[in-house]
Amino acid sequence: MDMNMNMEILVLVSVTSLLLSPPTILAAKHPPSTISPRQQRLLSQLQEICNKTTHPSLCANSVIKYYSKTSSFKTATRVEPVTVLYAGIQATSEYVESAATEAWRLRSDTSFGASVVCEEVYGKVMEVDLRTAVDGILTKDLFVLFTSLQNVGIAATACEEALQATSFEKVPVSVMTEFGEKVSQMGVVCLDLAHMLDWRIHD
Repeated sequence: MDMNMNMEILVLVSVTSLLLSPPTILAAKHPPSTISPRQQRLLSQLQEICNKTTHPSLCANSVIKYYSKTSSFKTATRVEPVTVLYAGIQATSEYVESAATEAWRLRSDTSFGASVVCEEVYGKVMEVDLRTAVDGILTKDLFVLFTSLQNVGIAATACEEALQATSFEKVPVSVMTEFGEKVSQMGVVCLDLAHMLDWRIHD
C-alpha cells in the first residue's frame, strides 16, 4: 500500500467518523491561528484547487476549517484533491444539517407543510447520500460518487420547489432558501472536486 493510499484511508476514517457521529461534532472550527510555512503553502494549494471550482470562495471558506484538522495538514507537503473533497463533504454535511434543523423548526413552530419535504430530503442526504459518496471514494467508484453528490443538489431543488409552491405570507422561509442555496452550491463544488479525481480513481 503506497503513501498516497495510506493518507486517503486516514482521512477517510476521520470523515466517516464525523458523518456517523452526532450533529454537534460537525460544529465548525477555524484553522489554528499560528501555522508553519509548510502549512501556509498547503493552504495556498488548497485555494488553487478551489479556484478551479464553480464557487471558489465558498469552497475555500467552507473547506479550510475541516482540512486544517486532517493528518494531511499536519504532515503533507502537497494538497491532494481527494483530501479537499473529503473536507468538502464534511462542510456540505454541516450546511445540510443546518438546513434540516431549520426545516424541523419551521414544521414544529408553524406546521408549515413544505418544511416536511425539506426535512425529509435533507435527512436523506445526511443519512444516505454523503455517506455513500465517501464509500464511492474509498472504492474509487465514479458512478456511485457522482450520483451521490448529484443528489445533494436534487434535494436542495426539491426543497425550494416545495417552498415556492406554498404561500410565504405567514411563514419566514428566506432562511430556508438561503440554506438551500448553500447546500446546492456545495454540492456543485464537491462535484467539481470529484471530477478532479478522475485520474486518481483509475490509477
